Amino acid sequence: GADGRNSRVRAWAGIGVRSKPYGQTGMVCNLRCAQGHGGVAFQAFTAEGVIALLPLPAWNGEHQVSLVWSAPADLAAQLQAAGADALAQRLHTHLDALGAGHLAPISAAGGIGAWPLVLQRADSLVADGVALLGDAGHVIHPLAGHGLNLGLQDAQALAAVLAGRGAAQAVGDARVLRRYARARAEQVLALEWVTDGLQRLYAPGMAWLAPLRALGLAGTNHLTPVKRWLAGYASGLAVAP
Repeated sequence: GADGRNSRVRAWAGIGVRSKPYGQTGMVCNLRCAQGHGGVAFQAFTAEGVIALLPLPAWNGEHQVSLVWSAPADLAAQLQAAGADALAQRLHTHLDALGAGHLAPISAAGGIGAWPLVLQRADSLVADGVALLGDAGHVIHPLAGHGLNLGLQDAQALAAVLAGRGAAQAVGDARVLRRYARARAEQVLALEWVTDGLQRLYAPGMAWLAPLRALGLAGTNHLTPVKRWLAGYASGLAVAP
């Protein structure tokens, strides 16, 4: 089943789930920009949550980006009530922190999509004749932007396991499905740990850690092999640094 965080397949299979709310809401909105983004993504950890601008192809000659804002639930409710134009105006106060001041002015190119943010994990990725993929099996905080990657890698791993099964083994054979679960355990757990840890580290009330956070990010940014390995591990293409 790959039917999302509220998976009916998971419920039908009798697989339990553990969920931890973050007290945040994820908001997405497409925005028009005055200047091109050059294919660069921007992200900042702010007092109003984690904000990311992701490059989009030009549309009808207009430069566009996709906003992903993980905001405290009360602020998100206010911004949703105010509407997409007000959201775009609020974002202007964060453009310099994002390193994206050159994109201004920006304006809304669509409505706001929103969903509550949680850390969620199914008790098992497999059951009798059932395998869970993507958000049906695991949901992580979007601050690292790897939720989709995990789902795609689930599909890749399941396809490889099924292709390598014995001639006498059925697709739903328990031994085959357990191999899929084992193949995915390490990376899923690692990204859950990393994203949950970063969310805690940058949560409101942790401002006293700002110097250490800045030092850690700056250090990682200057260690190219480590940075390349971290990106590769998250994408499933890791090699030794």
